[in-house]
Amino acid sequence: MANPYDRNFKVFGEDDVRGMMYLFAGIPLTDRVSITPIDKDLAVPGLLVDNAQIIRHRGRRFILHLEAELFWHDGIPRDIGRYAQALDLKYELPVRSVLVLLTPRGCPKRLPKDYRYRRGGLDFRHRYETVPVWKLPAENYVRLARPSLQPWVLLMRPSDRQAQRAADLVTTSGDKDLMAQFLALGRLNSRYDKAKLLEFLGRLQPMILRDDILEQSDFVQYFKKKGLDQGREEGREEGRAEGALCLLRLLLRERFKGLETRPELNRLTDPAEIERLAKKLLAAKDRESALGILRRL
Repeated sequence: MANPYDRNFKVFGEDDVRGMMYLFAGIPLTDRVSITPIDKDLAVPGLLVDNAQIIRHRGRRFILHLEAELFWHDGIPRDIGRYAQALDLKYELPVRSVLVLLTPRGCPKRLPKDYRYRRGGLDFRHRYETVPVWKLPAENYVRLARPSLQPWVLLMRPSDRQAQRAADLVTTSGDKDLMAQFLALGRLNSRYDKAKLLEFLGRLQPMILRDDILEQSDFVQYFKKKGLDQGREEGREEGRAEGALCLLRLLLRERFKGLETRPELNRLTDPAEIERLAKKLLAAKDRESALGILRRL
């Protein structure tokens, strides 16, 4: 069963798998493609891929594996290699992995292109592709006018005109999950705050139920905290804590899937404490170490 965070923040918009294949893997929308969904749970402790489909395209049958990361960290190649190895063992098909980097934070000048290790008689190497979303041409995807792809435009360094056009396509669709994703991804771009994102979304539909949209996603719950709107110090502090906690949950989801729902996190109310915890979790060498840190809260 998918955890609540996965249901609320659908990183790869599974209602439009074909659009995601075009955006991140370059498979033309005009090509005939057969898509077979597969079980994401690889039955290996700690392994749950973001998105994987069996694809038949131009005479080839393979697994397309998309994995999103909020920012670069040194554990990414190993994680992708492990996912690919598990997919290969389970389905015995070629695996094409695509790393989707959402923000440039921590990104080295030269990104690794593969993961390799030797253990005894095993010599394993997996090559993967990387898509830095901020380097994609925003205008190309705005012009495509495909609503499901528009939230991603906010991470492509668009002009205000392009961002507004993307928002118009999202609001015209009437899809509240898509609006929530627009808000969630928009918050990852430091150029946009709550007011600006809601201004984008509200232009076409002034009577839009803004609170209702925000409630669609745990990731953006802190946007509507009364403290942020009322300007009271305790409200601002609560809002900062809630926002920091949401980002901490995303960090956990990216590094150690499943730990973002741990009940210990619900006790955190101090932004400084949350920041200290995030640094410890970033330094954790594996899932068990991270779990130990959370259990000591």
